[in-house]
Amino acid sequence: MGIDPKATAYELEALACDPDNWHLLDEIAAHPASWPELRMWVEEAKAHPDTIGPPPLAPDEPRQGLIARLQARFKPLKTRSKEQGEQTANDEARCDGTETVALNLGPCEQGTVPDAARPGKRGGLLRCRTAIITGIAIMTLTFLAGGGYVVGTLLGPQQQKTQSERQDEDAMRKTSEQRDKAMAAAAQLLERIGRSPVAGDIDHTGLEQAMNADDIKRVVTETEALKTKFLQLIDGRIASTGESIAQYVERANAMASAPETAEKTELLALAGEWKAVQVTETNLGEALIAEQRLSELTTTVEQQKRTADEEAAQRERDMQHQQSTTPMPSPPIMQADPIPVPQPQAPSWSVPGETRDGTLPGKDGSL
Repeated sequence: MGIDPKATAYELEALACDPDNWHLLDEIAAHPASWPELRMWVEEAKAHPDTIGPPPLAPDEPRQGLIARLQARFKPLKTRSKEQGEQTANDEARCDGTETVALNLGPCEQGTVPDAARPGKRGGLLRCRTAIITGIAIMTLTFLAGGGYVVGTLLGPQQQKTQSERQDEDAMRKTSEQRDKAMAAAAQLLERIGRSPVAGDIDHTGLEQAMNADDIKRVVTETEALKTKFLQLIDGRIASTGESIAQYVERANAMASAPETAEKTELLALAGEWKAVQVTETNLGEALIAEQRLSELTTTVEQQKRTADEEAAQRERDMQHQQSTTPMPSPPIMQADPIPVPQPQAPSWSVPGETRDGTLPGKDGSL
C-alpha cells in the first residue's frame, strides 16, 4: 500500500495534517508532488513529533485570513481532517454548478485510483470549503459574543503562533543549510584525500559512517578531525620527499667521473629537472615517482663508479708490481781508447861505440 502517485500537493498537505497518517511521513516527503517546505517539516516531525506545528500550506493553496485562523484555533487537526472527508459527500448539494472531488487522505493500492478520488476542479472545492468555514466562523462568533474582544483575544495568540511557525521554518531552513554545508565539506575532503598519494594511509570510515547515518554533528566533528590528520600527514610527506630528492641531486652531481652509461645520463638529466622544483601537494605524486627513480639510478651509477675505480686501482697496482720485479738493464760501459806512448828515436848524429874494454873512447879513468 502507498500514497496515490497522482496525489496533489494539497492532498499531501491534508495527509500530513492528520497524525493518524504520520506513519506515511517518509512517503509524503518522497512523493513527486512534495515541496521543500513540506520535506523539511517531515524531518522535523520525525525528530519532534510532540512539539511540531501544522504542516506548511501547499504552494497553490490560497492563504486565508481570519476565517482560516479561527478554524485552526477551534478545530483540532485530526477533527479537521475527518470533517473534510465527511463533507466531500455533501459538496454537490452545497456548491451549485461545481464539480466535487474526494480528497485522497489515506493510502491506496499503488496504481489503482478510483475516478471519484482523482483531483478535479480545484476552484469549486475551495469555494465550498470557504462557505463551510464561513458558516462555522459565524456560529463561533455568535456563541462567544463580545465581538471585537473575542476577535482580539483569538487573533493575539494565533498571531504569536504564526510567528512561532515562521521561526520554526527559519530554524528548519538554517538546519537544512547547515546540513548541506556540512555534507558538501565532507564530500570535498573525501575527494581531496582520494586524489592524494597518501589516500591509502588515512582511515576515513568514521566520516563515511556519519554521512550515511545523516548525523550532522558527527559529520562536522569527523570532518575536522580527518582534515587535521590529512594535513599533518601530507605536510610531513612533502617535507621528507623534498629533502630526499635534494640528497639524491647532490649525490648525482658527484657522479661526474663515473663511466659514461645510459644510467648516468638519465640520472644527471632527472636530477637537473628536480634540482629547482619545490614539492607541494599538487606535484607530490610526481615527486614520489621521481624520488624512487633517483634512488634506483643513484645506486646503479655509484656501483658502476666503484667498479671502475677498483679496476683502475688494480691496473695501477699491477703496473707497479711489474716494475718492481723486472731488472733494469745496466747501461753499456764506455772504455776510453789507450793513449799511445811515444817511442824514443835514435839520434841523428853518430855516437862512438864502446871499446873492447868497455870504456868509452876518449875517456880515461882519471875522469
